[in-house]
Amino acid sequence: MSSASVLGIRRLLEHIDLYTPGEEGVIVVNQVRSSSVGHDPSGQISRLLVPVRLPSILIRDDAAKCDAALLRGESIVQRAPKSAASKDIVRLWEFVRDEMIGGR
Repeated sequence: MSSASVLGIRRLLEHIDLYTPGEEGVIVVNQVRSSSVGHDPSGQISRLLVPVRLPSILIRDDAAKCDAALLRGESIVQRAPKSAASKDIVRLWEFVRDEMIGGR
């Protein structure tokens, strides 16, 4: 897991050699927003991760809705199911369920 910042992505790429080829895995990059990465953050991050050859899920930033959910003791998926972050989190769960634990 990495934050979507120049430093976070750099650290991820520097430490990706800890991954053992053949292991199941998924890269999760959270807080994806243009203010920390620049124009087209999802596209830029996806292009950087191509050589890694692992599936990746990018979770777009929605700090205000995350904070509102946190204050109410709810997940963002419960509190704001239509937010971009919620949709990305659901996509991550579906990937883990279907690809990593076999749809159980």
